[in-house]
Amino acid sequence: MTPEAAQSLEIARQHLAAADSSIGVPIAFVAAREAYLAGYHAATAYVLEKTGNAV
Repeated sequence: MTPEAAQSLEIARQHLAAADSSIGVPIAFVAAREAYLAGYHAATAYVLEKTGNAV
């Protein structure tokens, strides 16, 4: 795995953890935003790993 892809996956893990901890917050968009960012960074890592190009 390239260092860039590994960094994107780490960022995705951080956002996923933030989304998980935001589940109990009465403002649902916080968890949704963090989950979206986790997916975005995971997809970025995939594209970087498969193509070698940044998104």
